[in-house]
Amino acid sequence: MIYREELIARDAAEAEFALLLSLSRDTARRPQDAGRRIDKPLLEVTLARLGAAPRLTFVCGSNPFVEAVSSYLLDLSVSPQTIRTERYGG
Repeated sequence: MIYREELIARDAAEAEFALLLSLSRDTARRPQDAGRRIDKPLLEVTLARLGAAPRLTFVCGSNPFVEAVSSYLLDLSVSPQTIRTERYGG
């Protein structure tokens, strides 16, 4: 994962920054991370952990992934104006 160590250091140092790594082909290495695919229950738990609505949410991936995760976020009352997407693939 690109910039993993830098992101983990920022997570430890900045109270306003929350990092959750979810890798479907690896086991979780930290208690707050997940070793599975992103799904609606994982997003629900993650949003609850934040304690407040996120100012920005970034979703990057294949078209089906971006569609699914964006829909989950909307179902969980995340404001559409705060969701940023980047798609790749055909």
